[in-house]
Amino acid sequence: MANSTQEAFHEVRSRRNSKEPRLRQANIVLDAVTEVIAQQYGAEKKQGGDFPLTAYFAALMSFLERRDSEGSMVAAIMFLLGKVLKHVSPAVLRSRSERVATLMCRVLTDHSEEPVACRWGIECGKMLLASLHPKQWAQSNKAAQKISSQAHLFRALLLFATDLRPRIRKSAQAGVADILEETAAGTNIEGDTTAIRPAMNHLGSIVKEVLVGELQQCTPKECQGAMFACGLLQKIIHVLPPAAARSVLDKLFELAAKGSPVLLIQSMKTAESLFSEDPNGSGDPDSKQSRSGKERDLQNRLILDSMDTVLAMRPHVADVDANLAYLKALLQGARSVCNDSDLIGMGGLSRVAAIVSTIHPALISPKGEVAKASATVLRAVMAECVPVIVDREAKAGTGVSYDEIVGAVVTILSYRYKTAWQHAFAIASSLLRKVDVTKLKSTARILLALDSLHQGTLSNKERKYLESAIEAAIMKSGIEAVLDVLPLELPTTNCNAIRDGGTLQSAFERSRSWLLPVMQSAVKNGPHRLAYFFQVIWPQLEEMEKTSNALPKIGKEAEAKMMAGLVEKIWECFPSFCVLPTDMYEALGKYAMPWAKSIQSRKDDAKSCGCICKGLASFVGSVSDGPGVGVGGSAEEDEDDDDAETKEDKKGPGYAERLLKLGVSREDMMKTRKLLGKYSGNFLPLLFSAALSGPRSPPSSASGVHIVAAVTEFGRIADSQLTNKLFLQLLKRMLKAQTSATASEAMMEENLKNTHVLADLAIGLVPHLNKSALDWGLKAFLPMLEDDDPQLQKKAYRIIRLLCEPGHASYVQGCWRDLSKALRKALACCLPGVTRTRLSCMEHFVPTLLRMLPTQPDTFQELGAYVGEIILSCKESNSKARESAFALTVTIGTMLNESEVDVSKLKLLSSPDPNKSPLLCEYLAMVSGGLAGTSPRMQGAAVSVLARLIYEFHDDIPRENITKIIRTVSVLLRERNREVVKAVIGFCKVVCIRADNHVLKDFLGDIVTGLCRWSDDQKNRFRQKIRSIFVTLSKRYGSETLSQLVPAKHRKLVDHIRKEVARKARDKAESWKEHQSQFEGTRTVDFGTQEGSAGPRSRIASQNQRDIESVLFDEKDEDEDADFQDFRRTRRSKKKAGRKSMAIVDPDVDFMGPGVSELVVRGGHTIGDDLKRLESQDVLAFGDDGKLIIPDENQEKNMDEDGEEGARDGKEVFAKKRKKRKQVNRDNTRNIQSGKRFKSRKGAGGDVKTKSTGVDPYAYVPMNPAHLNKRKFFRAKKAFESVVSKSGKGGKNKGMRGKRGGQKRR
Repeated sequence: MANSTQEAFHEVRSRRNSKEPRLRQANIVLDAVTEVIAQQYGAEKKQGGDFPLTAYFAALMSFLERRDSEGSMVAAIMFLLGKVLKHVSPAVLRSRSERVATLMCRVLTDHSEEPVACRWGIECGKMLLASLHPKQWAQSNKAAQKISSQAHLFRALLLFATDLRPRIRKSAQAGVADILEETAAGTNIEGDTTAIRPAMNHLGSIVKEVLVGELQQCTPKECQGAMFACGLLQKIIHVLPPAAARSVLDKLFELAAKGSPVLLIQSMKTAESLFSEDPNGSGDPDSKQSRSGKERDLQNRLILDSMDTVLAMRPHVADVDANLAYLKALLQGARSVCNDSDLIGMGGLSRVAAIVSTIHPALISPKGEVAKASATVLRAVMAECVPVIVDREAKAGTGVSYDEIVGAVVTILSYRYKTAWQHAFAIASSLLRKVDVTKLKSTARILLALDSLHQGTLSNKERKYLESAIEAAIMKSGIEAVLDVLPLELPTTNCNAIRDGGTLQSAFERSRSWLLPVMQSAVKNGPHRLAYFFQVIWPQLEEMEKTSNALPKIGKEAEAKMMAGLVEKIWECFPSFCVLPTDMYEALGKYAMPWAKSIQSRKDDAKSCGCICKGLASFVGSVSDGPGVGVGGSAEEDEDDDDAETKEDKKGPGYAERLLKLGVSREDMMKTRKLLGKYSGNFLPLLFSAALSGPRSPPSSASGVHIVAAVTEFGRIADSQLTNKLFLQLLKRMLKAQTSATASEAMMEENLKNTHVLADLAIGLVPHLNKSALDWGLKAFLPMLEDDDPQLQKKAYRIIRLLCEPGHASYVQGCWRDLSKALRKALACCLPGVTRTRLSCMEHFVPTLLRMLPTQPDTFQELGAYVGEIILSCKESNSKARESAFALTVTIGTMLNESEVDVSKLKLLSSPDPNKSPLLCEYLAMVSGGLAGTSPRMQGAAVSVLARLIYEFHDDIPRENITKIIRTVSVLLRERNREVVKAVIGFCKVVCIRADNHVLKDFLGDIVTGLCRWSDDQKNRFRQKIRSIFVTLSKRYGSETLSQLVPAKHRKLVDHIRKEVARKARDKAESWKEHQSQFEGTRTVDFGTQEGSAGPRSRIASQNQRDIESVLFDEKDEDEDADFQDFRRTRRSKKKAGRKSMAIVDPDVDFMGPGVSELVVRGGHTIGDDLKRLESQDVLAFGDDGKLIIPDENQEKNMDEDGEEGARDGKEVFAKKRKKRKQVNRDNTRNIQSGKRFKSRKGAGGDVKTKSTGVDPYAYVPMNPAHLNKRKFFRAKKAFESVVSKSGKGGKNKGMRGKRGGQKRR
């Protein structure tokens, strides 16, 4: 009990010396109460507060019984009583409920105007009523005189729930909600729950009486009380008895239909709260407050009737917020119906269909927000509710509601909704993605409507959305179901156009060839049969090929080209049918022979043969659970070896899992794989023959790429002996083609082509070879590293890269010395076009060596042989090659830093500390050796690599190593080579960002002195980079420290940097404050969107993200002067800022009001701010005697605005002069002296001469010839209005006297 007392009053006693009057008064009362209790107990006063809480409870209640207490005293007592009641047991409160309720009612009645007393009275009343037993409320329902004080207190809380004071109103609403929830949950009872329902009915009757009375007092124009009642209903509607809720909602909806749009919005939110609750009992279905069957029926009927009422209360099209709330309520109503079987049985599905029919006209609303929100609601209904409707009506054997929804979708696909077709296509796509066309035939109406629109005039964007809807239907229902509704109508002898006697041209026009690209992208993601292509499409394809070959003979070359293009599109669809066939085993057994024959017969046709081989690779890949087409098959893998489909397939789930989802069993997959392994001995020779007999240029032809992909996929499942045997045969033929020295020149060219083809095929089998075959492969391919043909060199490097894959890790451990020796020897023979391929090989080979470091320490010595080459690769002209080289340097550093190798077993050049990243320090020593290179290219590359390593590993590198590196690199600032100096400046920039303050401070003088040597250089354009380094140093060490280090002639630049940094900090703070003020006025839109763009903080955070590439490389510095470009960008941004459109912060603006200029925003600030700034700006300077001071114009022209001595180059000087002239001629209102500063501050009507002004009052408008121009009449009028409008009293002209007075003064 003592602990409870201390806990209850801990907050009060801990703030005894607080300056807040409420806490001081509470401590005084607490001390007085403690003294009274001590006297009653007959003991001395105890400071520890160890008296029982019941004693404090009784004493505080005694204090409340006095009617002569002041308001502040009552507030302090209620505050303490609230602290006590939180720790008093509910049994004690129930036993004293009559007395406490009576006192609470007295406090709320007598001190209703005292906010603190009223608020804590509400809190105490809530805790009291929430602790009551439901039987007490039930007894009160039978005999109200027994506990009338409790009911009276509850009624008082309901009255305060609609109070005008926000804090009191919210507290009362929360209290009423807690009382109802505690009573409904039966928290204070155990066992029998029969008293809960009578208690809730009694409380519901009180709520109904109070709220209905409040609503009856409201009128359509004065409905503030109704809005407060809505706020309460939104919290308690889910626990109110259905009868009470119906009475209140009926009156609310009746008033909202005639009231203001704001009340309608709150009514829609109340309906949304009603639809959001669980009609069968909130929360856990096994909870105690689960409603009985009759109450569930009443609640369900209330929801359906409320839904009908909401459907009939459609807001006006111009009320955006009301429409958004209306749509959100309907969406929640549709969800509640589909999530409850009882509502569905009571006719809820017809309401969902009615919601769709009611909402879809809003798609063509003139308000864009409403149209977008209605589309969002309809898409959600199609995705969440339509599947439930389909399942229910399929079981019932009806489809009325679904047919109505389909009719609404077909309606929005008409020309009446042309402006909303983009949304309409998305809605149709959402429906087609959930409904199978084969099960519900009425869905075909949507497909036919889409087809009719596709034949019309659509924009490219609309056509894309339409085709996405067709794709959704194919992925859900399958290609066969879609083609039954929309047949392709290919131009064959059996098509309708030819049978009707039409021409071939008409057959082309009536065909649905636009479906072919859609099929190509969608078939592989939906259920389909491979047999369908062979049975239905393949015969038509062969007929079309024959027709295409025969048309040129009769002079129809145009039709022949059209037919050939159509044939090519159909062949491109074949690989999609092979990706995920559901009948793979049956189709393979039946169509393997025609498939193989087509490869043999079409090997001269690169396009068709390539599509057939691509389909074969996809089919085999789906069975082997591999990545699909294109893996390991391209001869140009270092460029772009994988097409878009391959990359997409790699990202998706495994083929096996996707096949199982489509209903293909694991047994069928295993049988298909076994059958493919059996057929591999037949398919592989055919693929080799097709590659050698067809157009043999695999590096550039699609057929060669897909043939190699098919060979690679077959290597996964073929017998290993067969794979090794075929690989050796390919090597023999390749070596034979290379060694035919007696051949003619034409024969030699043919042999070279064969060599390329055979090498590609052999590379496709490399991942699946054994050790013996790999040995022969290295003997054949390693000499190619020194070949004169760049393509053969690339293939040899590709072999080494494949060997570094995890599958051949054990083999590489035995032959890494031979591979390393061959790579080092081939460096001198590497051709210019092969550099990137060699670097790609190094990206795999060098990490492989480092992974072997724990078992074979000798591999660390080999690393030094490649460091120099990797460093030089960082200076490649190809940007991707540079990125790869830098990434490799970081990868090496990461692996060495994380390695746990025993350093004592390694032979290191330096003597690093074993406890401080020794391998990383050794690697830095290797890279630092490049600083002693003989060529500037090597020195610059080494500096750039060191900068990158320090940037990445600044926390892991010991301080002494960083010190040595900085000392060595800073010496290179004395070099004269531009390439070296540019790299050193980038290094200095990285060091200034990443290095520790103590390390950098020792070299600060050397760095600043070296940089200042190049700051005046005009040729190399290093000034902007050096300036950015000075800005960073100024932020870290202060401008005073930096000013002491720079020479005297550069100190003005440091002063300018200090001012610029301070100005940017102020601008950032002002921008953030301005954003905060604007953000408070923006309107939050439902459905998760908010008007306006992101605030400046997010933009500042994104700008502060430092990129190492931007630090080390600045391409703009090489082409043009960065300072001049900076000036041009600033000037361009100012022009754009001047053209910013106006926006209104508050949507409810009186445009005729006097303060409208404060609400209109242009470019982030109000126009009123601009006028105030112009009026308060003193453009003219005055001396102490009041005389006008005119500055020397020549002196102003000779001043350097950037703090540097003298003028810069000619471009910048000319730009500054031009800027000054334009600034003077653009806005002459800046020179206007309106006389505002002479206005009296004490409210007098005239002007005043004070000590601060020092001159007689005057107003001044400069002479400007532009004021005589008729086209600039309003500008001239504005200039004179700022002076003339101040002529009357208080700055305003009132009546004719004011006007005459203004004319007289004028």
